[in-house]
Amino acid sequence: MDMEKFEHISMRGRVAYGVSCFENAILALKYDVNDWTGQSKVLQH
Repeated sequence: MDMEKFEHISMRGRVAYGVSCFENAILALKYDVNDWTGQSKVLQH
């Protein structure tokens, strides 16, 4: 993505783009989503 275009995107848009990239990386690396349930429980506390 061109950085000049990225400057005009809101903070919510940037976060959403980052989450989308992270999800795509997880899918591309074929991580088992069930392995993340333990981590999410730790982060909730």
